[in-house]
Amino acid sequence: MRLIYRLTAILFAMSLGWLALAGPTVAQGFDTNRLPDLGDASSTVFSPSEQASIGRDIVRQIRASGAILEDPDLEEYIQGLGQHLAAHSSRPGDHFDFFIIRSPAINAFALPGGYIGINAGLILAADNESELAGVVAHEIAHVTQRHIARQIDAMRGTGLAALGAMLGAILIAANTGHADAAMATAISAQALTLQRQINFTRAHEYEADRIGIKMMAEAGFDPEGMATFFEKLQRRTQYSAGQGVPEYLRTHPLTTARITEARNRARDLRSEDHESSRRFYLMRERLNAMISASGGREVIALNPARSPMDIGFTADLDVYRQAVTAQVRGRHEEAARLFGSLRRKSPDIISYYIGEAESLLASGRETEALELYQSASALFPRNPSLSESHALSLLGAGEAQQAHDKLSAMVRRQDVPARYHRHLAQAASDLGNEAESHFHMAGFHLVQGDVYSAMIQMRLALGYPIADSRQLAQFNERMTRINMKWERLPRDVQQAQRPGQ
Repeated sequence: MRLIYRLTAILFAMSLGWLALAGPTVAQGFDTNRLPDLGDASSTVFSPSEQASIGRDIVRQIRASGAILEDPDLEEYIQGLGQHLAAHSSRPGDHFDFFIIRSPAINAFALPGGYIGINAGLILAADNESELAGVVAHEIAHVTQRHIARQIDAMRGTGLAALGAMLGAILIAANTGHADAAMATAISAQALTLQRQINFTRAHEYEADRIGIKMMAEAGFDPEGMATFFEKLQRRTQYSAGQGVPEYLRTHPLTTARITEARNRARDLRSEDHESSRRFYLMRERLNAMISASGGREVIALNPARSPMDIGFTADLDVYRQAVTAQVRGRHEEAARLFGSLRRKSPDIISYYIGEAESLLASGRETEALELYQSASALFPRNPSLSESHALSLLGAGEAQQAHDKLSAMVRRQDVPARYHRHLAQAASDLGNEAESHFHMAGFHLVQGDVYSAMIQMRLALGYPIADSRQLAQFNERMTRINMKWERLPRDVQQAQRPGQ
């Protein structure tokens, strides 16, 4: 029965998104608009470790498709915003992980284990930080209120039959390549339980609004941000039909009564206006430039009136967007000049240092770049995005030992991105220590939840002669821990992680 619940949770999260994963482009290949809202599950359905495993598995699939935007500066911002809100939730000690999906669609979703994805298009659609915080708080509330447990329980019987049909559709697509036939099967299966899902989703949406608004107020955001964002999306439907409806409205059904209730709740809780941070507007411009420039499109014209706290900052936002666009398109000398002008004007903004240093390095001005990194590190000694950028620059400059020392300090922190371990593996390899390189690659796979690949990497690490007794003990301890994790995995998960299964 536990295996059925596990399959149910995975399929519920990926039923229509997974089928699209085989598409030719990232935008077409992972349809986050069809992902339902999921939450944490009670122990009566599956354990916290199982839900975390499910969430990691799904995120790894999304990441493998290239749909997650990998940018340290943006990642630091969305993680900081999400963790600040989660700290004011009803379960502040739970694990949460926030990431940005490389999609212009306006949508967001939650997965088991506290994994929450926010589409780039939703961030760009937010006029202020409280509107974005409202969406993130809403998704956190889906997790803390255990909505997936309720939905799985409600979908017993016909629900499991429909999910079984979806599994069949996925297998058809995987084994025959007949995606059209598989999609038809999946849609038919979805229709069997659609009304029941909608009924429970509406109840969950109201509850997530109520909990999320309270969370926003306690975290210092304007709780009216949730209602104003909903109203904005609803207004868009007045000028479009069917295809033009924002995807967020399709996965988060809105009614006038729901918006009114959200506004009334916000009015009762509101104490003072929350001024959006400069970082929010900078990261919105960064995201705009990166999405537009990398896709070969012109930069989206964001309304300047939406953004600034003063006229001077509005002008700086425009320069920053130009600098990021130049950097993405390979015009590194231009980017270095623009970032440098911003840094000299506002030496307290770390993004300007990172952009200028990376552009200098890409222009071949290695000495200037490393000097700037040193200056920035003295000002912002523990900033993760700066530390990562600096470490990668040292690797590129052939300073493997310095990079190794910096990265070693970074991976000792809790809940670091998996790629830190991969960077450290590269530094160890550059230093000629292949055993250590495999050890850190095992760490990379462990963070991602791929226990089988971690086990293979540790076997490779232990295949080298290790003279250092302390290092050997560390290697053996990790190997033992990995073996224990592997033995505790359900058989279906073991089979899925083995190549060729």
